[in-house]
Amino acid sequence: MGERKNFFYVASVDGQGQTTFSIVTFPFSIASYNIPSDRILDGEMESLLKRTNSTLVTRRSINEAGLDGLLFEFKPPGGSDGRVEKGFAKMVLGTNRLYLLTLVATENSELFDARDKFLNASIPY
Repeated sequence: MGERKNFFYVASVDGQGQTTFSIVTFPFSIASYNIPSDRILDGEMESLLKRTNSTLVTRRSINEAGLDGLLFEFKPPGGSDGRVEKGFAKMVLGTNRLYLLTLVATENSELFDARDKFLNASIPY
């Protein structure tokens, strides 16, 4: 049936946090799996939260360029340095791809202040 391929890109800003852009490609059209897109998106979100030991804060469904997606905030595990970090993510499901943008930043940092600009970046679906 083929295999999924993962492409993962990371950028870190010292003392502020990090961003990621991930693409997961599926061997066939996701529609051929006969699984509702919201179920796939929720499963991917839950997997991310579990993998990063994070807690979901807010979640809302979105539609971007005619594609289903999720926008959510999460709380990463606390660090020992006393900084308060918050995580934000946007996930969009294409025909045979899942796009994921994440940003984890320290409150009151430039990266944190630019989160909306990052999450609203243009993705060539």
